[in-house]
Amino acid sequence: MKENETYQHIHDEKDFIWHLLDLYLIKQSGDESKKWVASMYERDFELRDIFEHLLLAYWEDDDFDSIIAIAKEGIRQFLFKINRHVLLIAILVEKECLTINEASSFLPIRYVTDYENYSKELQNVIDIAWLTNEDEKDGIMSPDNDDLLSDSLIKFKKYLLYNLDYA
Repeated sequence: MKENETYQHIHDEKDFIWHLLDLYLIKQSGDESKKWVASMYERDFELRDIFEHLLLAYWEDDDFDSIIAIAKEGIRQFLFKINRHVLLIAILVEKECLTINEASSFLPIRYVTDYENYSKELQNVIDIAWLTNEDEKDGIMSPDNDDLLSDSLIKFKKYLLYNLDYA
């Protein structure tokens, strides 16, 4: 199978960015992620300036920080569906590239729809994020003073990767 057939489902910025993050952060294939970025101009879609700048920085310098910056920008912009969004947060927390306080602020607890259709692992992350945010508002404690959120994120990551349920 040719590469263009393998990746024909990738037709926009969001899919392109996700595939890069999947290659680098999940499959841990630096060489493949570098080739993927090199193919950027062969694609038929436009990238926002921020992503194009960060992708070029990664391609030129093979810089881990550029990948993390791309991931954080995707999180800030809520670029991905909820499973991918939370998985990316979990990965960055685990790699200590995102604090629990930051993670808590990026979890989409205000925008949850179809909660009952989510896995129990994702429901757990959402519930704990809501509770820790409420505790912080009430002055009880900040999210980084509690291991519950980081533990639930790691369990969610393991669940998704084990079940390959993040595509």
